[in-house]
Amino acid sequence: MENRKLWFWLNNIEGIGSTKIRRLLEFYGDAENIYKAKENELVKIPGLNEKDIFNIFDEQNKKIINSKYDKYNKDKVTFVFPWEADYPDKLN
Repeated sequence: MENRKLWFWLNNIEGIGSTKIRRLLEFYGDAENIYKAKENELVKIPGLNEKDIFNIFDEQNKKIINSKYDKYNKDKVTFVFPWEADYPDKLN
């Protein structure tokens, strides 16, 4: 899966906000590694509960988020991620 789609997925997992994303990134380094994570690793991340872990692994959820991303792209909706030049400084 492409990098932008993985970041979209990560930022659209129910119950996973910026604090949990930061913790996941500290442990895994990037969205792709989080996507490929193992359950026995995720239980070690402080602040993640059973529901969070379920939502990360939920294949139906992954399909829904993937579908949303494709629809937004088709409709020419764009996203800006923290590593991109257009990302607002105040959000960093």
